[in-house]
Amino acid sequence: MRFSEEGLGCIYILENTLTHERMSVKAVNANRDEAYIPSVSHLWKAAEILEREVYDFFGIVFTGNPDMRRIFLRSDFVGYPMRKDYDMDPEKNKYHLFDDPEPDYTLQYSLDKESKLVAQRKPLFHDDDFVVNIGPQHQQHMVLRLQTILDGETSEKSIPTAVIFSKVSKKISEASFVHERGLRETYGLLGVRCKLVMLLVGVVKKLWVWNLAIALSIFVLLWTIAAYRLSHCSIAVAVGTLVH
Repeated sequence: MRFSEEGLGCIYILENTLTHERMSVKAVNANRDEAYIPSVSHLWKAAEILEREVYDFFGIVFTGNPDMRRIFLRSDFVGYPMRKDYDMDPEKNKYHLFDDPEPDYTLQYSLDKESKLVAQRKPLFHDDDFVVNIGPQHQQHMVLRLQTILDGETSEKSIPTAVIFSKVSKKISEASFVHERGLRETYGLLGVRCKLVMLLVGVVKKLWVWNLAIALSIFVLLWTIAAYRLSHCSIAVAVGTLVH
């Protein structure tokens, strides 16, 4: 999270499950260029993936996290898009038509004796590991890729390496494909067709409003006639009752 001039950091909300008492802990680093805070993955295993997400979008390094890599964006993505000072120039991050150059190692950060941030490279797999890609897939939402080490029928280790929103990727691919083909004439023709369609829609809307006004006028007229007849009928019934 961004704490204005304070820097970058996270807020942890802790709750006692017995008494339901809550307490908030804020960890902030004022150095935006090299923001880091301690990891809590040794306390909560699920924090490993959450901290990777924060690192991916905000660039906050969690010292002690055993797998400090991007999880949503490509490994060659430049910058951290959720920061306020992120440069949104499309030239800085063009959509690539080749596979992600995924490294076979990860980084674990720690502090040295001088409190300087140091990265230690650790291999994800060893040469004798049997690795397969496993993961539930859904066409409309996302693909969760798990690199899993198998020992016979036993899963020894599973590492989430990519979470891709397929709709976004497809749309970016379509835009890149059109851009690469340079279909400027097609864009011009589509623009003319869109203008004609919008003109037709405007005419239909005006006709629809006019027809609606006529229909409402007829309805009000019929309602007035019906009310007039009903009132005369009520008077006639009342007079007949009095006569009898």
